[in-house]
Parts: sequence; C-alpha cells; structure tokens
Amino acid sequence: MKKENSDDSSKKRYVFDSYALIALTKHEADYQLVEKLLEQAKRNKLEGYINIVNLGEVFYIYLKSFNKDLAEKLITAASNLPLTIVDLDIPLLKIAASIKAQGGISYADSFVIATSLKYDAVVVTGDKEFKKFEKIVKVEWL
Repeated sequence: MKKENSDDSSKKRYVFDSYALIALTKHEADYQLVEKLLEQAKRNKLEGYINIVNLGEVFYIYLKSFNKDLAEKLITAASNLPLTIVDLDIPLLKIAASIKAQGGISYADSFVIATSLKYDAVVVTGDKEFKKFEKIVKVEWL
C-alpha cells in the first residue's frame, strides 16, 4: 500500500470499505468488481484508498473469525495492494464523528464516508448501512 500523498485529480477515485476487502478474500459478493478496480489501480488508471480504521476493521474481523496468523497474513497481503492508506487527522476525525452522530452507521464506516468526502471518491461496498448516505457520497455496490 502507498502512503497518503497522491493528488491526480484527473483519475477516478475509489475508497474501499472493509466489506470490499473481505468480499475479495472470501470470493463473495461480486468480488470480481473489487479485483477489477484493484487491477485498474495497479495500472495507475484510478486512485484507490482505504482508511487505516477500515484496514484495522479487516484485521479485527479476521482475528475474531479465524486466527492471528491468518489475520497477520491478510495484513501483509493488504500492504501490497495498490491502495493509499489514509491516516487519521483531526479534520477527518471530526467529519467521521459528525457522520456517526447522524446515526444508522458504524463508527468504522463513518471513516469510509469521511474519506470519500475528503478525496471525492466513490465508496466500494456491499454494506447496506451506506444506503442512507447515498445523497452525500457515490456508492459502487457489490
């Protein structure tokens, strides 16, 4: 994964929810779309992002559902994806908290929306919690 620093406004941008990465690893819910988008990001045709909170959520889910070794392997593999890891800062935290305060979405998912707003990026997910927020962010549904 790349560190946050790219700003090529001519490319389409996507922010990946933990749902998308889990679908990819388990070959669920239109994971082929996730593969396609990641391949385009690898070829520098689009910009892909994942928030550090959502990457942590993937790690947590694998720790809880499987075991530490598999979770560690997943994080190592994820670090090789053509995605920019978006770190936390106070402005992003405030946006995410404001979204969470509206209700109907998990705290981790509020960071997906905040990241989408920050980068004007399309959210890639199959999580129905995002339906409520389609007025403020675009969603590519799995």
